[in-house]
Amino acid sequence: MSSPSPATPQRVARIVEAALGCCVDACERAAGGRIAETYLLGLDGDPARAVCKLGGPSVRTGDVIEPLVLRLVTATTDLPAPGVLASGTLRRANDGESADSDAFRPASDYWGLYEFRDGAPPTPFDALDADVRRGIVHDTGAFLARLHAAHQFERTGGLGRTGSTLRICDHAGLNAPELARQLAGRSLDSAGADRQPVLTHGDLFPGNLLFEDGAITAVLDWGNAHVTTAGYALARAEMRFIDWFRFPSAERRDLRAALREGYRQHRSVPADYERLASAYKLLWLFQSADRIRRHLQSKRGRRQLQQHVRSLLPKLRR
Repeated sequence: MSSPSPATPQRVARIVEAALGCCVDACERAAGGRIAETYLLGLDGDPARAVCKLGGPSVRTGDVIEPLVLRLVTATTDLPAPGVLASGTLRRANDGESADSDAFRPASDYWGLYEFRDGAPPTPFDALDADVRRGIVHDTGAFLARLHAAHQFERTGGLGRTGSTLRICDHAGLNAPELARQLAGRSLDSAGADRQPVLTHGDLFPGNLLFEDGAITAVLDWGNAHVTTAGYALARAEMRFIDWFRFPSAERRDLRAALREGYRQHRSVPADYERLASAYKLLWLFQSADRIRRHLQSKRGRRQLQQHVRSLLPKLRR
């Protein structure tokens, strides 16, 4: 076995050797990682390439849930989500018996090794050919519908972990789907209401896609997955893929239609979506602001925000 690449962090080299029995030949820090430390690896074994993530707590619960969510999604669907090669926690010399326990373990101790997928993010999204952009938006709608159809729950909330089991946690901050219904004058029990909680990605935007040869090859960064209503998730996708950009009015209408067409291929758009979409979008902005406020109140939250801002700086300089 060859020696690790000198650019490889020692803990990454140890993780790969212990989990996969091979050595890291090449290591590149991913520029787009927002919360987790993410490394693109070349290996001297099988597989030849992999992605290693260290940490990456959910902004909703503080738990590292991505390996558990991806195992669930890849076991139950054929969606373009990276497979989990291995995951675990770092051992600490002074942990004793607690080395294998999740109790009180910092998020930075968690690691995951993931399947490497070919492709590149379709960014800058507003510089793409209009037909390519429409196809991506259509396929994003279809992706959401298939995910929502596969996983439905009794209540909404963030996702946490108990050992190797996912659990639904109470909402931290605003419960935007419920507030949207209240603002629209529609109760939870009204006919046609979007009542069914579903699993959703949680951070779906063009930068978290890989795209190649006219198709989405991977949807990345599942660490903020949570349970919400389909309408709220669909409205958030409209915000991040359409409203976020300065497209002409005619193209905006066409892209909204494409997103909903893609969704309808696999699942009905909620009957009250047209009425609630604007309220969902407004409350998503309030929810984001509330989350920032709460993050500023803790050291870990401030560190996550700093990492997020650093990831956005290249986009803001364009």
